[in-house]
Amino acid sequence: MTRIAIVAVLAAAVIAVVVLKNNESSSVDSGSAQAQANSGTATSLPRLMEFGRGRCTACKAMKPIITELKAAYAGRLEVESVDIGKDPTAVEVFKIRMIPTQIFFDASGNELYRHERFMSRKDIVAKWKELGIPLE
Repeated sequence: MTRIAIVAVLAAAVIAVVVLKNNESSSVDSGSAQAQANSGTATSLPRLMEFGRGRCTACKAMKPIITELKAAYAGRLEVESVDIGKDPTAVEVFKIRMIPTQIFFDASGNELYRHERFMSRKDIVAKWKELGIPLE
């Protein structure tokens, strides 16, 4: 199990480096990522943004957790998932260094906490509680 986790972390790091290198050489409209960056200011809900990529093993493991959180806390928490392969400008806008990355924002759009790598549902809910926003 430890070997799988190490391989997943290394794969995520390699993907993040490749994405960052590709961003240096490409000019893509940052409208989508910028809109997401600003969208937190138009809501009165705290927000969780998860950044990943479809091919990343740890990102695939995060997908059902993000889907579950979105359904379970609708109306109390905004949950967004950003595929940096489809929106590479998000890497620059949100300063993503590794995937998956989860960013916790308060209702005003201020970043409260950032986590890199896989994060379980239990740990996400516990982090919100620790930040003063209990979901359960």
